[in-house]
Amino acid sequence: MDFLHLGENLLRNKKIVVELKNLREQHLAGTQLMIDRMDGIQQVGIMGIELSARNADIEESLLSESNVLKEEMIQAQEKSRQVQKESLQVQRESLQVALGSLRVQSQSLRVQSQSLQSLREIEYCLEDLSRQANQIMSDTGAIVHHLDQQVKKQEIEEARRLSIHNLRVQLGLTESRKNQYPEWSLLEINILEEMVSSNDLSIEQFASSLEELGHAQAIFDDMKALKAEITELLGD
Repeated sequence: MDFLHLGENLLRNKKIVVELKNLREQHLAGTQLMIDRMDGIQQVGIMGIELSARNADIEESLLSESNVLKEEMIQAQEKSRQVQKESLQVQRESLQVALGSLRVQSQSLRVQSQSLQSLREIEYCLEDLSRQANQIMSDTGAIVHHLDQQVKKQEIEEARRLSIHNLRVQLGLTESRKNQYPEWSLLEINILEEMVSSNDLSIEQFASSLEELGHAQAIFDDMKALKAEITELLGD
């Protein structure tokens, strides 16, 4: 009985030892697992610290670069404002020059407008003078025509007076030799009558003056009487 009981105890103890060994191995495995996990966590923590440090360095670098960029942007903005200021100044000066040019052009246009107005007035005056000159020329033409007519009339009258005078002189010559040369005298009378007819001499042309009318009538009467006398002489 004791041996059986001892054997059972040994078996039981052996089982316990095996279980303890298993428990120990499990505990070691769990401990190792915990150690591994702790190592992993530590590594992760270290990596996190390193990453945080790197992030801090990066942030510091970024902050430094940001400050540099900010400073550069401020300088660029300042330069841009300066350039804009200078550009505005140039534009202002250009506008002043343009305004000056516009004033000069405006004055030039006023002068041109006044010149055109003066030219129009001169043109109107010239047109009026031209009309007056045309009227004067027309009046002068009428006067010249009238004077020409008067001159022609005077020349005709003088030619008629001269014809009457020549006729009277020729009648005197013919009368002086009618007895000696009656045939020749008759021929002269006929020539004188033809001359009177061809020159369209008539007593009516001397009606403007009673003195000339009487003188012409006397010459025409003398010519008829002389012709009658010569004809009578030739008849005898």
